[in-house]
Amino acid sequence: MKIAVLSNVIKSNPTEAARAFLSALDETCEVFIAKELSGIIPAKEYYSDDELFSMAEVAVVFGGDGTTLTAARRAAPYRVPVLSINTGHLGFLATVSARDAKKAAECLIKNNLSLSERIMLNVKVIRDGKTVFEAPALNDIITRRISGKLANIKVSLNGDYVASHRADGVVIATPTGSTAYSLSCGGPVVMPELDVFVISPICPHFLGARPMLIPTEGTVEISFASDFTSASISADGQEEFIINPNDKIEISKSPHKAKLLTLREQNFFNLVRQKLTID
Repeated sequence: MKIAVLSNVIKSNPTEAARAFLSALDETCEVFIAKELSGIIPAKEYYSDDELFSMAEVAVVFGGDGTTLTAARRAAPYRVPVLSINTGHLGFLATVSARDAKKAAECLIKNNLSLSERIMLNVKVIRDGKTVFEAPALNDIITRRISGKLANIKVSLNGDYVASHRADGVVIATPTGSTAYSLSCGGPVVMPELDVFVISPICPHFLGARPMLIPTEGTVEISFASDFTSASISADGQEEFIINPNDKIEISKSPHKAKLLTLREQNFFNLVRQKLTID
């Protein structure tokens, strides 16, 4: 088995968990270490993304949910599944705890992990007929004001008018992202297997404003009224772009899916109870 190993060394220290994971692998496993782990995990050679994912059958990432989001976006075009070992905080996507790193390695060798395929989003910002920003997202696309007064935002689906919101912004979330920022905006928790998107206004100044489930076919279009002062769009909260008044924003289903691996005993509803409730 060919395994790519990557991490976010700025936000977490993967050394102990990575050592436990790697020590549990056997001679049938060939390991490729990402360049960001140079000097942290000993290796004869370190590899770029294209080298890693072109060679690997599975990617193992050490970090938190943000690191997992980045890894999933990196791996999706190569159809490489991602196993996340949580060395961060929340661990809603990085579901395998650091103390279970050895167990995860043993399960990987025995092909005894659960695989979940997750739909993704793709966003384009079109300015004067040209695409000036494009990015994939596993969790969500967020458009919001940066400063000034509330924004007047229009949402359409396949050219049909859906709603207008006077709000701080709008979140378009996948089922995976329904437990992230969308949830904080009053959106529903959606099972990962469902093929829908969630539209959730951010702090709307209207009592009747409610989140909405929409089908993934077609294109969501978002536009701001020309009197807005400053706004941005971001993919998974990690790639941000400043919007101009006449920009056209198009959000659609990505042609790629993220493949996430986890221990078989993990259960979506157990995870929701563990991570999103206070006992």
